[in-house]
Parts: sequence; C-alpha cells; structure tokens
Amino acid sequence: CQRQKMQPTSSAADSSDTPFAVRTKLTASSSLGCDRIAAAHRLNELFIERERRADAERLAGELCTPELCGALVQLVTDGEELSEIALHLMLNLCVRPGSAQLLCRAGLLPVLVASLRIAEPQFQLPGLALLSLIAEERELVPTLLKSGVCKLLSSLATKLATTDFHWLLEVAEGILHAPTALRPAHSQQLLKAFEPATQKQRAGELRLGDRDARRLARVMSLLRVTSTAVLKAQLVGGNVPAPPLPIPAAPLAWS
Repeated sequence: CQRQKMQPTSSAADSSDTPFAVRTKLTASSSLGCDRIAAAHRLNELFIERERRADAERLAGELCTPELCGALVQLVTDGEELSEIALHLMLNLCVRPGSAQLLCRAGLLPVLVASLRIAEPQFQLPGLALLSLIAEERELVPTLLKSGVCKLLSSLATKLATTDFHWLLEVAEGILHAPTALRPAHSQQLLKAFEPATQKQRAGELRLGDRDARRLARVMSLLRVTSTAVLKAQLVGGNVPAPPLPIPAAPLAWS
C-alpha cells in the first residue's frame, strides 16, 4: 500500500475488472484498507478512460450507491494512506447530478471539513474542489455551513498558496448564493477570510489572476449585502433578497 507501489493497473476486460467487481472490492467489509484504496484507484482509471462527459456520467450513475459513498467516507475517516484517491473518486462521481447528495448523506461533510484543517496539499486540493462542487448545490449549503466550512475558509485563507486561493472563493460564492442559510457568525467568519485578502491585493501583496480578482471583489460585494440582509431579516423576520447570478464557470474537462 505504499505510495510508490500505486501503479496503473491493466485495463484488460475480465470479470474481476468490471466496474461492479471493482466496486465490490471497495465496499466489502472484509477488504483491507490498502485493497480498498487500490480499488478506488482502479475506478478513477475507468473514469479517465471515458473520453466523453456523457460516458463519465453514465459510469458515475452505475457506480454511485449509498454503499460506495459510505465506503469512501470511511476511507477518509480512517485516515488511510493515499486517501486522497478516495477524494478524486468522489469528484469523478459528482459529474453525475445527485452524487453530491449521496455523499453528504453518507456523512462526508463533517469528516472532510475536519480533515482539511490539517491536510497535506495532495489531500487539500481535491478536498477543496469537492467542497466547491457541494457548495453549488443550494439544498446542501445548510449542511455545509453546519459542518464548519466558514471557519475552515477563514483558517485556510492565510495559509493557502495564491495559485490555489480560487478554491476558497468558489466555495464562498456558492455559500453566498444560498443566503437564507447564513447566520451572522458565518458572515463574520467569511469576512475574516476575505477582508485581509482584499487589503493585501490592493497593497500588491496578493497577486491574483484577473478572474480570481473579479471573483474576490464579487464575493466581498455579496458578503456585504447578504450579511446586512441576514441581520435585518433576523431582526424583523423578513426574507433575505436573492443574490445576482454567479460568474460563469470554467469549461468542463469532458467535451
């Protein structure tokens, strides 16, 4: 199970290498941790072999079950070596609508948020990418907030490399487009994350690309509006206004 031994497996089609057989190896309670990691690695290879998005969605639909989601969450919970492979598989599964909900029902969010506080970069980046996908699902934002994601963002904002800062912005923008779930404490934590970044950018100490700079300005604008609206709504029992449309997403990997 050592990192250097994780090599691509043969793609030969036999009964033990079908997606369902590999999934069984991952979900079987009798499987060792290293065997489950190897099975997750093989499933990721199967996604890579799908050149079209439609084929990847079909594979995700065939594979994604509550049992598989539970097994992947357990790998992360156990802190297995190379558990970032499980995160990459979760990202692949999320190409299909509905997979993020299944992962969250399996208990992913509290485990993922807690793990990201102390994670190594090879785990941190796919973990943040997964959070950004979950944040796009408005019905999942309340659960995301309860898991402590705003506090996580405020912690990572001072530690994350500039090239990876966009993940924090994407998560925050998703949260801010479901403002009815926000509480004053959430707004304060998000301000703690992004106000210093804005000041550093203005001082030339934080150099973001054009897209990320626009996203940071947009997040701060949304944050000021929604934090004020949330406070007023709580005081008078009103409704938080709907936010503006998000910045268009980057092109998808599949054609």
